[in-house]
Amino acid sequence: MQHILVIGGEPAVCHLVRSALQQDGRYRVTQASSSKEALPLLGHDRPSLAIIDSSLPDMTGIELAERARRQDVPVLLLTDRPAAERADRGFVTLGKPIVLDDLLQRSRALIAEAKQQHHLLRESLRRLKAGCGGVYGALKQASATIAQIGGERSDVGRGDKPSYDFRSDPILREALAYWRAKRARRAMPMRRDIDPAELPKHLLPHLLLIDVVDGGERFHFRLAGTAIVDAFGAEFTGKHADELIKAERIAHLHRYYRMVIEARRPVLIRSRYLTTKAVDMTANRLLLPLSQDGVQVNMILGALTFEFMGACATERGEPPDETTTYIDVA
Repeated sequence: MQHILVIGGEPAVCHLVRSALQQDGRYRVTQASSSKEALPLLGHDRPSLAIIDSSLPDMTGIELAERARRQDVPVLLLTDRPAAERADRGFVTLGKPIVLDDLLQRSRALIAEAKQQHHLLRESLRRLKAGCGGVYGALKQASATIAQIGGERSDVGRGDKPSYDFRSDPILREALAYWRAKRARRAMPMRRDIDPAELPKHLLPHLLLIDVVDGGERFHFRLAGTAIVDAFGAEFTGKHADELIKAERIAHLHRYYRMVIEARRPVLIRSRYLTTKAVDMTANRLLLPLSQDGVQVNMILGALTFEFMGACATERGEPPDETTTYIDVA
């Protein structure tokens, strides 16, 4: 059931909207009377649509709509001002007094549009899995063989800094080149600059799209490519990082993500894991900042590749988190 968040300072208007949506029977509807109440819900109980009345006691409707848009939440803006006096900034609007048929029609259209965009990207990843599966399996085997021949595990076990240059990895190198091209002369690309349809198809299984929630208090996995799901043995899409990752590791992962937010530059992380498949693995993460307003980092595009060391008996416990961090690789 789709979740709709109704936000407004006029109880009668909010009651009318909420009642109409609930009677439709397709939605779970929650309500907030101020931006102070609404903002936590946008972050922790992400709605499929936010319906925002322009009458708010602590923030203008447009300002709150901008905050929702930064988290990729569709917005329907309710307003009682004539069109000539409004600056809607691209939001879909509905005038007051409200016509309930128009309310329901526009709500359905906005939710369907957002759902379709998400479906198209997920479908492209699923289609790629079949084509890339054989090649990816061969690459995993080759990586494991190279690691054994080169004694890479022994070097890491001694605590030495691994000799690793991300530019030798074609996936990470191409991801950075794409990010640079989209950035142009700006500090970072805008979220809308990233078009999955134009990304090289062989990159998609290795990409991770992460929402920055509440300025970096939490992180939400919007999309995870098939290679990432296969490597870790878990589905990330639609979940928060702290729902998936062990408590002793989540602080480290959040710290890496916050490096990207603070530096507003790409960050490279290289760390070892024992996956759910009891496989000893090194993950190479290139984390690339994205923005909705060109200033704050509110989304991270990740490109991940993996080096598989082979099976690891569960009684040995998880490998130590021996991490090498490279900052400002751009």
